[in-house]
Amino acid sequence: MQQIGIEVKVGCNAFVLYEDDPKFELVKQYFGDKWEEEYVTEIKTDFTEKEKSNSQYLGVWATKRLGYPQPEDWYDDDDEEELEAPHPYKNNAYLHNVFEIETSEMYGVLRGKQTGYISIQGEPKWGKSSIGALHWLEDILFTTAEMYQKVFEPLGIACKHVLGYGNQKPLTTVVQLLPQGVSKSRLLLDNETLDNKEYIQEWGLERYCLGGKGFYPSFETNPGNYDFFVSQELFGTGGANFKELFISQKLYQLLKMNKVRGLSYYPQKNE
Repeated sequence: MQQIGIEVKVGCNAFVLYEDDPKFELVKQYFGDKWEEEYVTEIKTDFTEKEKSNSQYLGVWATKRLGYPQPEDWYDDDDEEELEAPHPYKNNAYLHNVFEIETSEMYGVLRGKQTGYISIQGEPKWGKSSIGALHWLEDILFTTAEMYQKVFEPLGIACKHVLGYGNQKPLTTVVQLLPQGVSKSRLLLDNETLDNKEYIQEWGLERYCLGGKGFYPSFETNPGNYDFFVSQELFGTGGANFKELFISQKLYQLLKMNKVRGLSYYPQKNE
């Protein structure tokens, strides 16, 4: 790496490399044919403000992590004994009494209707951010109570309380944002936008994986009068399954105006 001109430390390390960097082709040659498969942890595109502001809808993904949902397992904290786990929640204690689910040894968990409240250890440490997600629930967004009242509530976006795991009482500095609906339109998915697609026989669903390069796929038609909503399609890899989150240009401008941190934005290509 030093011979190529990339400064890294000995041991586990990472660096960012852009395709227009003269070193890009040298790194590809160094790592060989499977360089992207074995050595690249994330492929993404940096978008200009003009590209984001010209997109009618934008995909969003939380960059801020607020910890883990609780409980993480079925162990009794007092007796340190493993409790009997009700089917099908054996490996998903944090989803019990919160979501209806289906499970698969090969494909993980498919969440259905939310029936309860998500629990976390305590009030989140927001830092400079005011939107975030939890590990294992990366496709669910949380925001501060203040930002909810200021930005989301006026748009008719509903929320749910988040509970403190110890006393199961609502926390005061965080709420869960609820999408206003499911897109009325499918996405235009092709080989340029997809890294993989597969049919999951036991669920009767097709699952997609976006490649991470370029613009997010556009909608075939109008997705509906929503400011915060989810895709029809199921996405994911391995045991992770989720719907993509989208926001309107109107909500994007409000988030930008209020200098909200904690999200990455992915514009669609204007046809």
